[in-house]
Amino acid sequence: MAWQVEHLTDDGVVMVVVSGETGLDDLLATFAAGATKARELGVKRLLIDGREMTLASSTTELYGLPGLLQERGLTRAHKVAIVFSGELEPDKDLLFLETVFFNRGFPLRLFPEKNEAIVWLKRTRGSAGTKDQPKPGV
Repeated sequence: MAWQVEHLTDDGVVMVVVSGETGLDDLLATFAAGATKARELGVKRLLIDGREMTLASSTTELYGLPGLLQERGLTRAHKVAIVFSGELEPDKDLLFLETVFFNRGFPLRLFPEKNEAIVWLKRTRGSAGTKDQPKPGV
């Protein structure tokens, strides 16, 4: 697994590009690095570009992720968008992850396209047309 943190200055977004097989420790490191950079820059928008990522975590690990990330600096004030490969539907683990975060009050959503994710990140909460809930059936 490899990752790289970038600041999208024009959008006020910290982006973490992730590739390869990504387990729980990798997810923790990725989110923590993004949250740390966001704190340094004074921004609350995180974009996880996971188009080249393969999630390799158990359901139990994913269920505990919000609490573990909160211990590492992620707050409910952060908005997090995860971009998955637009050629595929998000897998059940990503959908589960989105639902777990939503149920615990964290604004985290999945998107098939980076630009769509950035638009959502830049919107204020509750704006008309925002994607405020996970996909149904999860």
